Amino acid sequence: MREQTLAPLITDMPDDDLRAARRDAATGLSLIRPGSPMYGPAHAYLGLLDAELAQRHGAGQHRRLTRVDPEAKDNPMIHMPAPDDAAQIAAFLDSHTGWSAFWDKREGVWRVAEDDPNSDLYAEHADARTVIAYATAHS
Repeated sequence: MREQTLAPLITDMPDDDLRAARRDAATGLSLIRPGSPMYGPAHAYLGLLDAELAQRHGAGQHRRLTRVDPEAKDNPMIHMPAPDDAAQIAAFLDSHTGWSAFWDKREGVWRVAEDDPNSDLYAEHADARTVIAYATAHS
């Protein structure tokens, strides 16, 4: 998405969603190598989120956020990866520097892509081992 498309969406986000999006963007960015073609757009998105949070805070519009209800963990709209999956993905990325990966919490899948802008190699799956096997087979 282009910045012109994202800006109005970010501006309209409730505070809770904006904070969650910022946290998720920072987590995703930490899994992307700085040289990756995915790094620039992810970094720009994080910057937009930070700017909106700063504007709300500076304008006195920022409301104190409450913790999420513990029962919200059972919300089917938010999917969390298996505990060991992030470590497996990180270990894979350490030895396969031509790939990037992130967890899509809304869809509940790992997304991996080759960093070559001319490549169409891409996979998504809820199981980290499946996307790691795909990327390994295509490395």
